[in-house]
Amino acid sequence: MALQICGLLSKNVDNIQEIFNNSLDKSLIKFLVNADDISTSVLACRCLSNLCYENPVFQRQLVSNEDVLPSLKRIMNSIIEEKISSKVVQEEKAMLYCCGFLQNIVSEHDDIISTVLLAGIIPLLEKLMERHWSDPMICNLASFFLIRLCDDEDAATCISKTSLFDFLCKRVSLIEDESDLAELLYGIFHLLRLSESKDIERIYNDKFFDDVCKLACQSESEDLYKCACDVIVSLLYSRSCIARVIHSKGELLIPMLTNEHSVVRASGALALGNAVDCTANAEILLPLKSYLLEMLQDKDTILAALAALKNLSIPTSNKEILLGHLPKFIDLLLNPLEGSVNLEMKVVQLIRVLVASSSVQCSQLASNIPVVCRLVAISDRDFDHGAHEPRRLLAALITYGSLMKKNSSELDHSTIIKTVSRLLELPHSVTKAEVLIALNMAFGQQPSLKLTFDVDKFLKSAKEILNEEPNDHVLQQHSVISNLLVLLFVLWELKPVQAFISSNKEAIVSLKESSVAGNSASALLDRLESS
Repeated sequence: MALQICGLLSKNVDNIQEIFNNSLDKSLIKFLVNADDISTSVLACRCLSNLCYENPVFQRQLVSNEDVLPSLKRIMNSIIEEKISSKVVQEEKAMLYCCGFLQNIVSEHDDIISTVLLAGIIPLLEKLMERHWSDPMICNLASFFLIRLCDDEDAATCISKTSLFDFLCKRVSLIEDESDLAELLYGIFHLLRLSESKDIERIYNDKFFDDVCKLACQSESEDLYKCACDVIVSLLYSRSCIARVIHSKGELLIPMLTNEHSVVRASGALALGNAVDCTANAEILLPLKSYLLEMLQDKDTILAALAALKNLSIPTSNKEILLGHLPKFIDLLLNPLEGSVNLEMKVVQLIRVLVASSSVQCSQLASNIPVVCRLVAISDRDFDHGAHEPRRLLAALITYGSLMKKNSSELDHSTIIKTVSRLLELPHSVTKAEVLIALNMAFGQQPSLKLTFDVDKFLKSAKEILNEEPNDHVLQQHSVISNLLVLLFVLWELKPVQAFISSNKEAIVSLKESSVAGNSASALLDRLESS
């Protein structure tokens, strides 16, 4: 009876301090930990839950007590095993108190989450929810506790692999309060973000997708439609979801692409981009390009639209159609919208995909001196944040567009070579191959550029390439090495290059048997022997 009274008192804010003043909180912890009767422990749990609500100091005190979470785990186990039998507290109430306690105890401290996780509460909660799915109050408390846990990556990863993920997704169609829905979708988004593709595939179903789309397109709550949009974009990593969008020829996304809110339109574009995971899908979804082209006029949607257009440009047939809009993309590069961050990089990425493999298009673009100068200018930005895209396009213009043959007082060929050479600092084999081919073409087009080339920096990268450990992509790796050996041959007249070849002769000899780099290695060794 005393515990029941304390529970009622602890609901009243005015009486809570009195409970602490009389040290009843310490007595309640003892009841929770030591009571032989499970009903007494449950009531103590209820009281402590009310006391720790919005009380971060007491929350930390409870979690730091090494007996509290194990005791809560013991209570939950007892409920699962149906060991609770009392007129004072029923099983459903006991579950409600446990969920309330969990929700309140983690509400203020992120570091408490890991302690709860290590205590093994999540597997128990999974079993409890299988039995109490029909109880709305228990489900509400459990879902909000899980959502709070989703702020922690380890906890979210753990939850994503259990039926609790499915439980949260099913809750979307059952909650009416927009604030609660936004919070629920926020948690689901974090789970999707950290989930493996097989787990996203497991929880996906058409009804869930339709429910979230409806919230994204029809809700007037900014928090709600933003969270719904994040979930939709993440769901488009599911093969089943992509298949459904493709089957509809993209019509499922049109309500988002035409929505009045720019956030929703941008998310529709991102979702469309995610759905383009192969050439066939890109061809099916190409008719939606008109919606994306309209978004290029809005600084809030332009980045998402450019990303989706780049994905649509995968098939050659699509490229030919989208090249008709190249003047528009070039205008965006030269005259970017104000307030749009990283716009140039996205535009350059799209232009590169459209023109990189076409000598005609590259030659025309290389003749556009303002574009080349713009590419060089934006390449000087932070190298770690996407500035390699304009460098890759410059490399393509050298290789396919004879850029080094274009003469203008505004062009500094040495600066262009220096700019492109920085791509060798990237770890990607494909990118290194691109720049090595471009440098070979550049020195062939303008041999005098060798005199201003930073050969010492180049040789440092060359040594790293030669000494790189074999990986799973041996052919790609040897292709890079082959292009490197060809460039060393082209630069032979430079004394530091000759010294480098001599000191790395053993490594070059080992490549003679390579089906990809063998001829280049043999030619370079012959040159060394004849010198």
